Amino acid sequence: MSPTESSGKKRAKHRPQTALAASLDKNLHAYVTAACAAGVSLLACSAPAAAEIVYTPANSFILPKSTLNLDLNHDGTVDFQFSNLAIRGSGSVYNGRGTLTIRPSNAANAIWGKGSYASALPAGVRVGPGKHFLSGNAKMVRSNWFQGEGGYAGFYSHGPWADVTKRYVGLKFSIGGKTHYGWARLNVTVTLTGLSLSGGIYAVLTGYAYETVPNTPIVTGKTKGAAADVSGTHRSTPAAFAPSPRPPASLGLLAGGAGALDIWRKRQATTN
Repeated sequence: MSPTESSGKKRAKHRPQTALAASLDKNLHAYVTAACAAGVSLLACSAPAAAEIVYTPANSFILPKSTLNLDLNHDGTVDFQFSNLAIRGSGSVYNGRGTLTIRPSNAANAIWGKGSYASALPAGVRVGPGKHFLSGNAKMVRSNWFQGEGGYAGFYSHGPWADVTKRYVGLKFSIGGKTHYGWARLNVTVTLTGLSLSGGIYAVLTGYAYETVPNTPIVTGKTKGAAADVSGTHRSTPAAFAPSPRPPASLGLLAGGAGALDIWRKRQATTN
């Protein structure tokens, strides 16, 4: 084989390699350009910040003749106030009455309710825009009791929060002029504590939460995850938030006075 033929063969082998490299380079360049364009498009269309629930566990008692302030987002500003009114009469006929209410701290805040009462919501309810919110004070439960001559006693209560466990009040409030939604969970017992007629309403705030993204709904009982995702809410709700068949504190227990009230508090703490 002559040197010329050998050289020609080498050149023949080299040319296809050069053509293949150029073609591959061209295809890779086109692919990278398209990928970069798609990447820019994805960045430009990226979703807003994900919703986030901030949950705070609690074990705060709202006893007769007391109030409790609620600062949902812990910014030092009271958003709502629970008030437990209790009035006892005197004379030959003893009587008394009590009212548990929740009131917003300003005109921008509101309470989910109907008429003049705050609704006692179960777990799994979506709280957000379009719901029925009350702009003023909202009653939760009322009670009346009396004892006539001869020891006859009467007692009754009225309202959606009478003797409930792990129910939620839906809340709307303002942070920096923007509307946010939240909830508060309570246990409430209404009772007549024997002939001393020191009865009334006993409530415990067991937890509360709010959604950090403005105008984003929150689901009662949800303490983390996507705030407005109600799919499977009832199936995935922790047992601690499920409705409880436990009856309210018995008259015999609460009739024992301060000592029995301590027992009632311990029982409440075990159900939170």
